[in-house]
Amino acid sequence: MLCSQSYCCQTELEGEDVGACTAHTFACGAGVGIFLRVRESQVLFLAGKTKGCFYAPPYLDDYGETDQGLRRGNPLRLCRLRYRKIQKLWRQHSITEEIGHAQEANQTLVGIDWQHL
Repeated sequence: MLCSQSYCCQTELEGEDVGACTAHTFACGAGVGIFLRVRESQVLFLAGKTKGCFYAPPYLDDYGETDQGLRRGNPLRLCRLRYRKIQKLWRQHSITEEIGHAQEANQTLVGIDWQHL
């Protein structure tokens, strides 16, 4: 389990302060990682220190909706179809490509300091 909060669990990587998720991607994932941010109910894809995106979580409520930030408080259940899609992206080494597509579609993702996650 890793903390993905901005500054509480920073470590140094190649002379630069990075967050726990970024450090883990380099230590265990050859620079690529997938993380479930439980409290935000979102998946985080990271590639390198400067690329990342948020991805729809594999957990849905009874209405087939995600509960971003767990605001509604409805019980969530694993959607096996969404989970398999994430697994497929990982197995096919498509995380970096998925991040690129997300950043092209949503320019606000470009300005996020991904290395601090």
